[in-house]
Amino acid sequence: MAKVLIIEDDPLMFRMYQKVFQLANHQVVVTTNGEDGISQAKEGDFAVILLDVMMPKMNGLDVLKQLKADHATEATPVIILTNSVSDKVIKAAMSMGATEYILKSDHDPMDVVKIVEQVLEKEKKPAPKPKAAKS
Repeated sequence: MAKVLIIEDDPLMFRMYQKVFQLANHQVVVTTNGEDGISQAKEGDFAVILLDVMMPKMNGLDVLKQLKADHATEATPVIILTNSVSDKVIKAAMSMGATEYILKSDHDPMDVVKIVEQVLEKEKKPAPKPKAAKS
């Protein structure tokens, strides 16, 4: 079970994702704008953050930038979950530290849960030890 923060302004979308993550035995917290999302992220010790791009008050890229700049949230994996297919937005998100980029229209909600769980599994595995230099 993981603690998941969903930052999404569309009530239909956040209820759907909240439900499927809860069915998969994850604890879910939802915020509906970027400012509240940043505040929750700093307080909540989340395993992963799902972040929409187009939101009121503050867009997802601005949220991502602040999350990655803050010591309290910089290591938390952030998965962009959006319908924006702009190459510019995808490249910007990945260069700013997003772990994954998921297009809502390309995946059913259970697929999203599986992708998130795969990301969480990767995050758990220790990095391989560097090989000793030969002298």
